[in-house]
Amino acid sequence: MMPRSDRPTSLLGEPPASAWQPPRVLRTDLPPQPDVLLDHEWIKAHSEEYRGRWIALRRGELVAAALTGSELRRKLGSAKGLFVTRLY
Repeated sequence: MMPRSDRPTSLLGEPPASAWQPPRVLRTDLPPQPDVLLDHEWIKAHSEEYRGRWIALRRGELVAAALTGSELRRKLGSAKGLFVTRLY
């Protein structure tokens, strides 16, 4: 088992229930989202620099970064329209 600090957590500090479930395809009729590709490219370019940190991206640009999810939530106020993740 991974040490507690290395396990995925939600912004509330608890493991998200969905993290342990197999992936499900909910819809296939939605248009492509170019922002997803931009965010993915940013992560590929900066993952080493921000390893272990929580990040918030919008359209491939860093909005905020923090050591904890709680700290990031305080910096952001709202995560609406952002891609939020912890980089491992």
